[in-house]
Amino acid sequence: MRESDTIIIGRVKSIESRWNNEHTMIYTYIDIFTIDFLKGRSNGSAVTIKLFGGTVDSIVTFMTGAPRFSRNEETLLFLRTVPQGPLANYPTVTGWAQGKFDIHTTPGTNSKTVTRDVSGIELVGGRQNQFLEEPISLEELTEMIQNELNK
Repeated sequence: MRESDTIIIGRVKSIESRWNNEHTMIYTYIDIFTIDFLKGRSNGSAVTIKLFGGTVDSIVTFMTGAPRFSRNEETLLFLRTVPQGPLANYPTVTGWAQGKFDIHTTPGTNSKTVTRDVSGIELVGGRQNQFLEEPISLEELTEMIQNELNK
């Protein structure tokens, strides 16, 4: 959490994959409409994150452990901006799939829960944590984040 410059709740507006200028790597750009900032700020109501991998025409590159996104999904993201390298100057998801929480709204209510999809990755030392096994309320997670940030 401390490694993240920004923690947001947002909705995915668009997803676009494209080649780099050298045509040697595919990157995916995800535009997120920001609903709330739990940490940090932005110059607008949207954040564009950049990730390794994606699909262009019939070419697919995938990075094991990378978070997956779908248009219109609501998500809580831990983000950090790296100063150098191919992802420089774009926020990227801290800890890859570990830094992305999917938000689910219970039909007929405003009740929201969060889960995390870390399928295909193994945590260091085989450790698991409570967020991997059971959904928790969005309110509970944001309270835990705020408490940790206030330490």
